[in-house]
Amino acid sequence: MKTFGYFPKNSPLDEYIALIWELEGKKNCTELILPSGIIEIVFNLSDPMSATFPDGTRVDKAPRCFIQGIHTQVIEVEYKERHHLFGVRLKPFAVRNLLGVLPAEISNRAVDLTLLRTD
Repeated sequence: MKTFGYFPKNSPLDEYIALIWELEGKKNCTELILPSGIIEIVFNLSDPMSATFPDGTRVDKAPRCFIQGIHTQVIEVEYKERHHLFGVRLKPFAVRNLLGVLPAEISNRAVDLTLLRTD
């Protein structure tokens, strides 16, 4: 698995973004996403991925670009094929300014970003 991270310190991005990251991994693996108090915009640059949310809700094909709200429980993600993700961790207060939604509206959810911002 290859990972890359950039912390935009001393940059105009620092006001809104906590981390910019990229992840490439192999097929047939599972990732556990632990609660961390952050909100992420994730771009899926490869094959579709599936996930199971804490309430048992299953997503068989996640959107190509989605915003993942603050989670209070563990999420299990399954990668059937190779995966390549690019993400931006937003500071929670920045979400309203950038996307026009309150962080509480997307808590414990992953929302197709095109439903919030078509551009």
